[in-house]
Amino acid sequence: MDNLIELTIEGLDKTLAALSMLPGQSKPALAKALYRHAERVSARAKDTFVPVDTGTLRSTIHAQLPKTEGDTVSVGIAAGGPSAPYAVIVHENLNPRVRWRKAGTGPKYLERPFLEEAVHMDESLSAALVEVVRNL
Repeated sequence: MDNLIELTIEGLDKTLAALSMLPGQSKPALAKALYRHAERVSARAKDTFVPVDTGTLRSTIHAQLPKTEGDTVSVGIAAGGPSAPYAVIVHENLNPRVRWRKAGTGPKYLERPFLEEAVHMDESLSAALVEVVRNL
């Protein structure tokens, strides 16, 4: 079982309101845009933030395919599983005495790239919806 970290983004009210007014193509477009963000977060986590000893933890980081349930579209980013059951421990280890091998790696290896990417999310989700409207 993958260890998941769930984050909620606030301030997307206009984008979400627009979703309810668009036809059925809006959810797949939103799912695709969210998945692209999750892939970028996963890549940044692997390239820059996750601490590497054997590479096992890094190899488990991946974007999960979008899920649509009712009016909700979600995408997950997972790390860990049976091969790296310590993923959450590493992610949440804020002990200042722990010295990571490479500067910039360590705790919050998924959260930090997510927060970097989140500032672009509203713009790209809006762009995805504009594309749906153009194709009507």
